[in-house]
Amino acid sequence: MQETQRTNRLSVCSFIVSLLLTATVLFSLLMAVSPALHQFLHQDADQSSHECVVTMMQKQQVCGDAPAPLLVGVTETISFSPQAGPTVALSQVDHGLPSSRGPPAILL
Repeated sequence: MQETQRTNRLSVCSFIVSLLLTATVLFSLLMAVSPALHQFLHQDADQSSHECVVTMMQKQQVCGDAPAPLLVGVTETISFSPQAGPTVALSQVDHGLPSSRGPPAILL
């Protein structure tokens, strides 16, 4: 009985958290389409340097901020790889199926 109450409490908490997260996303989308509501929340919303969740949704960039630049360093390495043996090509289709595996004769 105690386990059932614990499970019910966890499911209620999960429901409340999912409801709050859904409301947060919907409110962010509402601010993305309503500049007046976004201006009410942020006083500097009309500046070009302003970055927040709403501006990222306006740019349709919901995965995160701009990616960091990729820095590649060049290092000289010597690598040795052993010679591979002969390659055997195997068929991707199994031709060993019995003839009884086809469609019924009525459908032919």
